[in-house]
Amino acid sequence: MTNASSFSAKIDGGVLRVRLAAKPIEGAANGALLKELKRRGVKARILSGFKSREKELETDAASMAELEEKLR
Repeated sequence: MTNASSFSAKIDGGVLRVRLAAKPIEGAANGALLKELKRRGVKARILSGFKSREKELETDAASMAELEEKLR
């Protein structure tokens, strides 16, 4: 389970960079990522990279600026 101190996100050069405390075991990190985004008002799903550090996400944000605002 994650908390505010174990999650950080920022937009860097048009890329969402996220840090999680969850371990990448049996999808725990993927679940934590989606849960934390949802908690911040971002609906998202993983399109690719389920077993990789780099993922392609689809979100409900209309722009990177909107996504950045939701993550503040």
